[in-house]
Amino acid sequence: MRHFLIAVVLVLGGCAAWAAGPQIPALNWEPRSDWVNVKQVTPAAVGDGVADDTAALQAALDRIGERPGDTKTVFLPAGTYRITKTLSVTKRQGGGVIGCGRNTRIVWDGAVGERMMWSNGAGRHRWIGLTWDGAGKAAIGVDHDSHTYYETRVRHEHEAFLNFTESGIRVGHDQGPPTGVASAEMMYWNCLFEKCGAGVSFLAWNDYDNSFDGCEFRDCGVGINCVAGNFYARSCHFERSSQADFVICPHSNSIRNCTSVGSAKFVTGGPGGATAELTVQNCRVDGWTAPDGAITPAFRGPNLLFDNVFTNPPNAQPPIRLANGAYNEQVAVVSNNTCPGMATVVDPGVKGRVTEVPVPLRKSVAEPVALTAQTSFLQSEARLPGKVFDVKRDFGAKGDGKADDTAALEAAIAAARAAGQGALAYLPSGRYLVTRTLSLAGGDYYVGGCGLQTEINWGGAAEGGPVFAVQDPQGVTLEQLAITAPAPVARVRQTGAGASRMTYDGVYVAGSWLKGGTPLRGLELADLPAAAVVLLPHLDGSLRVTNCAQATVLAGYHVDGVLTVEGAGPKSRPMSEIVRICSGNPYDMVVLDNQDLVVGDYYTEQTQHAVYAAGGGVPRDGHITIKEVKVHTEVPEPVTIENYQGRFYYGGGHWEDNAGNRTIKATGDRPLFLMLVANAWRNQAPKYDLGPGAKLVVLESNVTDDKLHSLPNALPPGGLQAVAAALDDFRQLFELDLRVGRGMK
Repeated sequence: MRHFLIAVVLVLGGCAAWAAGPQIPALNWEPRSDWVNVKQVTPAAVGDGVADDTAALQAALDRIGERPGDTKTVFLPAGTYRITKTLSVTKRQGGGVIGCGRNTRIVWDGAVGERMMWSNGAGRHRWIGLTWDGAGKAAIGVDHDSHTYYETRVRHEHEAFLNFTESGIRVGHDQGPPTGVASAEMMYWNCLFEKCGAGVSFLAWNDYDNSFDGCEFRDCGVGINCVAGNFYARSCHFERSSQADFVICPHSNSIRNCTSVGSAKFVTGGPGGATAELTVQNCRVDGWTAPDGAITPAFRGPNLLFDNVFTNPPNAQPPIRLANGAYNEQVAVVSNNTCPGMATVVDPGVKGRVTEVPVPLRKSVAEPVALTAQTSFLQSEARLPGKVFDVKRDFGAKGDGKADDTAALEAAIAAARAAGQGALAYLPSGRYLVTRTLSLAGGDYYVGGCGLQTEINWGGAAEGGPVFAVQDPQGVTLEQLAITAPAPVARVRQTGAGASRMTYDGVYVAGSWLKGGTPLRGLELADLPAAAVVLLPHLDGSLRVTNCAQATVLAGYHVDGVLTVEGAGPKSRPMSEIVRICSGNPYDMVVLDNQDLVVGDYYTEQTQHAVYAAGGGVPRDGHITIKEVKVHTEVPEPVTIENYQGRFYYGGGHWEDNAGNRTIKATGDRPLFLMLVANAWRNQAPKYDLGPGAKLVVLESNVTDDKLHSLPNALPPGGLQAVAAALDDFRQLFELDLRVGRGMK
């Protein structure tokens, strides 16, 4: 597939004033002991916008080391840093470049058409608080173009990309064989893209699982240009995209709670007969200018489009148009899409098949957050840690993996807890040996490190632990560190009896299953009451949730490990995950005791089975609602359901058949609606092994065998209403994200 044509956008000079609209925050850090200040290296940066600071910035970047204990973070104080050559970070894991947000500017004054930063194998790297200004001359801001390490878990936060002729961020430009390495599982949070040919471009097929949250795109040619790979965008705002807010490719993408004003199109993609599973939920689109519609995908689908509102159309044409050709049957599931004054909102095109799902009688939320097309999500303020208590500098920790650092960590945590007001117990890069459990209680403080290569290693009893015990926290954050321990020892265990709020962000707890089927114990939540709130902006590893179905547990980006939800206790809220990515497990997700689970986007590959669900001895209704993205299992039984009662919804993505023809199994006599909605099956439709209690719903799915045909719909009595209830689960999940999840970062 050819790259989507990006128009060159005319931009102002490098030091032009900010345009109207919200800006990224000013970040006033207390610098950490292991940060390299670019004004304190040789040669030293000046940061006055006149001196050439290229050599100074590169000298600082070159000091980022490879191992725990090495320098990991480069800090750019407030200032304007003029550069004339491309900067680079090469073959480094777990590093970071941190600035002061809108007060730290890096301005290009080099040759026309170059890139400002080359990320060449900077995996698990954080880019925070930087304003990149291409001055209308640089083509690329940050170029993720690896020829060394696989880049994954990269985070772009509180950054601005201004005035780039091609892309603010480009991923996958030269990642083909023989030397290219993929960049995937990346996060883009609270970033601004203004006057760029494209805000972000994905150009290689393995650039999967890119998550956007709270970003803003103004006056770009294309906002998110997904030529290959895939993305999940939520709570993002677009203004005046001259070609489209989103360009999609033949893969599964989702767009939720997004807003747009004055763009040519909201979503476009194609043409071609390939599948491209697209979900668009609860978006507000105003004043698009293209005469053929705001959403015009040309791929086969399936498409899932619901709760979208369109205003001020350019003509009487429906805002949603399936732009397929006569050779290409396109399928869609739609519900509750509106355009005031327009009788028809969806045009099926010349050969389309559309099913309308009714809105359920029950309301998804009592008072939903009111979105308009003008709603912006970019946060101009951000909460940062306050006073820093350094375990090495202030309390004598060694961080060498040999000395027992337990007492130093305990003292730093106690000091941060006593100080409150967002104080931080900070662990510089290193390996910290601990021999007894570290307690987190009290409130209003952080415990964190510099990322992946701040490691806490358990050296206590093999049957002891947990490494961290969390009890009724009142606004505590555990962030940016890795925890290792033998299999019987939990990395983190949280319990509680009252109101609490806890955040886990950038926490690596491992959690792939061991051979023989024993899972590593990562983060465990147990017996949390209704007043407990647990937020997981980014968790890496296994998560076990036991008897917490009255608490609010919301994961924003959960990667790898096994998710287990269990418990016979009462329930009122489902375990909720927005993005779930994993591979290599016997089962990626296990739901027991008729518990509830809602997942917004689920991607899995090279795993044994995807989901196991069982009712156990608890005879009550449950609901599992999963929007899958890609399913690639090594065993031809991706989904196993044993006497689960209620409804199981699985749909919206692409099913590989590497293990041969798949069988979806649902045994037992308890009543169950098994719903497979808007799926694309590769090569062969699935087989079913169903017990007497299961009612099968198949809705607007296709199979890409040699006939490239859509599957017949199967709608038993009550089936369409069950699908409507499942869509309501997604409403509640992303309403929860608007109300509670906005405070995750």
